[in-house]
Amino acid sequence: MNRCVGIIFKRVAALTVAVCMLLAAGCQQEKTPSEGETDSSVTSSGPESAGGEESSQPAPRPGGQPSYDISTPPLDQLVIPEGFSVAPVQSGDPDFVPGSVYKGEKLTFRKTDDAAGQPAVGMWVWDCRMIKGTSPDSDMSSDMLLDMLIQNGVTEIYLGMQYYMDLESQIANKGELKEGFVSEMELRGFVKKCAKYGIRVAMLTVMVDNAYVQWARRDDETQEYRATKRWVRLVADFNSRASGEDEKLYGVHIDLEPDWENGGDGLQTNLQDCADYLIRMRKYCDFYGVELTFDINAFLKEEWKAYDENGEYVSILDIFTKQCRQLTLMSYRRTAQGQYELGQPELSFAAKNGCQLILGAETGDASEMPAGERSITYWPMGAAYLIDQQNQLRELLDASGCASFGIAIHHAVPFYTIMTTKP
Repeated sequence: MNRCVGIIFKRVAALTVAVCMLLAAGCQQEKTPSEGETDSSVTSSGPESAGGEESSQPAPRPGGQPSYDISTPPLDQLVIPEGFSVAPVQSGDPDFVPGSVYKGEKLTFRKTDDAAGQPAVGMWVWDCRMIKGTSPDSDMSSDMLLDMLIQNGVTEIYLGMQYYMDLESQIANKGELKEGFVSEMELRGFVKKCAKYGIRVAMLTVMVDNAYVQWARRDDETQEYRATKRWVRLVADFNSRASGEDEKLYGVHIDLEPDWENGGDGLQTNLQDCADYLIRMRKYCDFYGVELTFDINAFLKEEWKAYDENGEYVSILDIFTKQCRQLTLMSYRRTAQGQYELGQPELSFAAKNGCQLILGAETGDASEMPAGERSITYWPMGAAYLIDQQNQLRELLDASGCASFGIAIHHAVPFYTIMTTKP
């Protein structure tokens, strides 16, 4: 943490009348406080100011002013072996009819006259194997998953890719798909089927414990933000091989949960590193036509500041909502009012900057959660209560002044259980 150093002035004792006259004319001697000395004019700058008071003078930017020019190499020109098919693989039953499989309760957050994707209803699907009905965490078929999404008005899903094998890797593996993995062609088939029903798909990745390492600025362009760049390029390469818009992923969705105050090199440095990361990756994503979206915890404070791309010292929430067209907030509380209150600081910035703010709802099994988190999930309350609270949240969001918003359910497996077995 950087602090402003106070300057104290001490008059030099008069030894002679002549020196006194000089002093009277305004000559003063400047002294830097020694260790332990303080001055009433000293204030701290940055987010950790003493007593919560902000300094009028911001903390110096850690590491100086970076360049925001982005090196954007061309997409890979992958040579497809002769006889190797890259066509989408049919997902589920080709004769699938919405409403024929899922028989559970239904969210009514979206209204019949809502525009496509506005407001949004998102869903975390952590295991991409669910799209082919092979996830060990759920016995849902591919069509059951899709029907649940359709019947609950879901407009977008965030799909975990831990078991995804891209085309380049599969070809390098002599065309063989690793056992238990999802191929690029299988993913494309699912994305295409979702698009038919107005549902878009983002590639979900995780940046939790090693967040500071992953976003740290580096002198070596090949290493800078390497994890995020890899995911962006995976999406861009995937989309470059699509035969139509309905086969494309819309973006990269990053779960970002660092310990802002205690991890890395301290709060101020972490905030600035994050700001630089957001600005540079937004440019990188724009080049490839990939949307950059984050899940962030609800503990960012409006008074936490960093330098933006124009050199202005502003709230980190201002930077998030300027650089992201959509931002998902883990506003996990068991009531509509609780979710809304957690999202109020972000709502004001989202409204100002034209960002779509998505408020999250937790549905995880309370018995499988840490004791301190069990009170934030809708799991014990049942489907009717969850539906009612999300409808109340819709009313609050409609009146918030934010023109673009939505909700997201965490996550598909427990949500299915609640809606089918806990009315």
